[in-house]
Amino acid sequence: MKKLLPIVLLLSSLIVGCGGDSAQTSSNSMTNLDTTTPDSSNISNLPPSASFVTSGNAYNFTLDQEFDIEVLAEDTDGSIVAVDLMLNGEVLRTENYFPFEWHSKSDAKLVAMGPGVHTLTAQITDNTGAITTTTIPLVLNHPNCII
Repeated sequence: MKKLLPIVLLLSSLIVGCGGDSAQTSSNSMTNLDTTTPDSSNISNLPPSASFVTSGNAYNFTLDQEFDIEVLAEDTDGSIVAVDLMLNGEVLRTENYFPFEWHSKSDAKLVAMGPGVHTLTAQITDNTGAITTTTIPLVLNHPNCII
């Protein structure tokens, strides 16, 4: 049975990591299983993976255009606990639940941006503290000129 435990724990993590009411029910139904934790020196945590949702290598908008920034984040051996969106190195806001989205007219720093090339960075943290970052340019054009 101890050889099967990591598989059971992994399946439990995947179910719990999906979120929603059914995930909580699934997690609770597994409490009657043997929950002996294997030697932690044999377990390695994989970092989460993440990407910005865009059709190209950058976000490209005009100043008068409303837009959304979305990050896809997943953790194959746990769950995502935080996604920090940073604009030019400063944290805009932290999202703790899917969907990980920011709207251009909802965040003061996004509203105040001028034309030019800006840097968006998403820092994703999983339930064990592993962190992954991903970065993408955000190009804001003046409505009468293209950068």
